[in-house]
Amino acid sequence: MILDCFDIESEYYKEMMNIIIYSKLNKPEKGYIHHIIPKCYYKHYNMEIDNSISNTVLLTWENHKKVHNLAYKCAKEPWLRSKLAFACHYFGDNEPNITFTEEHRQKISEAQKGKKQSKETVQKRMLKIKNIKHKPVTEETKKKISETTKIAMKNVDKEKLRFWKGKKRSNDFKKKRSEIMKKYWENYRKEKNFV
Repeated sequence: MILDCFDIESEYYKEMMNIIIYSKLNKPEKGYIHHIIPKCYYKHYNMEIDNSISNTVLLTWENHKKVHNLAYKCAKEPWLRSKLAFACHYFGDNEPNITFTEEHRQKISEAQKGKKQSKETVQKRMLKIKNIKHKPVTEETKKKISETTKIAMKNVDKEKLRFWKGKKRSNDFKKKRSEIMKKYWENYRKEKNFV
């Protein structure tokens, strides 16, 4: 399974595994449980999450943050990279004040099993996610992205890129599609009480 998740030849993967092996050999007193094969991988393929000792490791906050960034960089599939990027986003610059032992985390997990979240809780969480402020992109980063894109586009067969471009649509079609989608999302929000 790890071969499906990560590019095992990459330097990022090797660095990630060095941290994991070191942490398995020198287990910290307190830390964060990390799944070597990510939980999202199991969820994506509708499989039971492997919480065994062979797939989990207790990491310090710093190492947990590093391992998530390295996992993102060596992920093979775009959908997995997207999920890991989302996980990386939640690591701030400072370690949170609360840390749990592995035993405490398991107790919390057992207590939460089978509980449904209220609609208010879900709405609050969605609002919080919407209000997350992203760091602004610097001009230097924009230039790097632009240069990389130009180089990549020179090496790509333009005919193979045709599938990226959609069919030309009339303005009437675009207006109808827009109205249909607006109605769809309005109904969806009403159904889920997001209005």
